Parts: sequence; C-alpha cells; structure tokens
Amino acid sequence: MQLEMDFETPVTMLGSLAKGDPDLKVCGTCKEEKPLSAFYKNRSVKDGLEASCKSCRRKARKKHYQENRDVVLEKVKKYYQENRDVVLERVKKYYQENRDVVLERNRDVAKAWRKANLELLSAHAASRRARKKQAQPPWLTEEHINQIKVEYKNSKRMKKLTGIEHHVDHIVPLAGKNVCGLHVPWNLQVIPAKHNLEKNNRFDDWNLNDG
Repeated sequence: MQLEMDFETPVTMLGSLAKGDPDLKVCGTCKEEKPLSAFYKNRSVKDGLEASCKSCRRKARKKHYQENRDVVLEKVKKYYQENRDVVLERVKKYYQENRDVVLERNRDVAKAWRKANLELLSAHAASRRARKKQAQPPWLTEEHINQIKVEYKNSKRMKKLTGIEHHVDHIVPLAGKNVCGLHVPWNLQVIPAKHNLEKNNRFDDWNLNDG
C-alpha cells in the first residue's frame, strides 16, 4: 500500500517557532503555540528562547523544589556563602533598574499576607501595646505566646460563625482605674466587640474597697 505524503502542510517542531507566524512559538512541554514573550531567553539556542514556556518552566521548578527541597536549599545556601558579594550586587542592580516593579510586587505580597493573617497581626499588635504598658511579663513561655495567638484566631473564627465583630478582651484591663491586669492567656476572653467597647477599661467584678 502506498502512503500519500502531504508536503504542503507545514510541520511545526516542538520547541520551535510556529510555521507561518514568527511571533509564535510551540512549547516543547505543553505543546501549545504561545507568543515569544511567554518564553525565557536563552542565547545558547538558535532562536534565542527556551524550548518550554515560562509557565511550564515554573511548574517544573516548583515540582523539583518540592521533591528535592533540602538539597535545593543547601545548594542555595552554599552558593550564597561562596558568592555573597556577587549576589548582593546583582540584587542591588536589579532593584535599581526595576524599583517600581519590585515595590509594587512587595506591596501585593504584603497585602495578601496581611489579609490571610489578620489574627496574627492583631496578636502581635496587642503584644506590642502590652509591652509598652509593661503588661506582658518577660517570663511568658513560647507556649503562652501561642495560646495568646489562638485567642486572636478564635475572635476571627467567631466573626465568621456569627457575622458579628468579636474582640479579644482583657478580663482585668491593662489600664484599669483601680487595678491593672496582664497580657497573659488566662486574662483573655473573646467577646462581641460591642461589649468590649462598652466595658471601656472597667473591671466591676472586683471591689478593692471590700473588707
């Protein structure tokens, strides 16, 4: 049986420029035609571009990192130690040439992190305020600090469950009129924000004049 060959239809090699369109290239991994801007530059190859697109390259690097995390981190650490000045100069140069892009990216990352960690930010802010008022004892252990963070997570959880804003309240206020409490786990409670604001640093359960 004689096979008929189609010599008119162009054959596109994977990882090469798309036939008939110099602005497109076929990714050697996902097999899709993509614009040249979707590929990293590589001066060692004929067309000056990597065979795989940026998206596929990132996925491959991520997979490699996840499967070889310890090895990768050790190599990065070793390279940095041996080439510290070169790395810092490269980072400095990139920042100077792309300052606006870097700052915008950092702002986006910071914004996303703050949104995902509101309870931790609240806990840290409360600890800073408590330290200023000398209300957080220096003898608190790491377990105590984690317990404090849990209370702030609980306040966020209660807001999601009830739809009502909740605060982490100091049972004995840090700056009470007659008595000052401590910023410690056993002096914290999660209550509706309205009740916390109404409390206004009062502590009515103790009457220091009794007895």
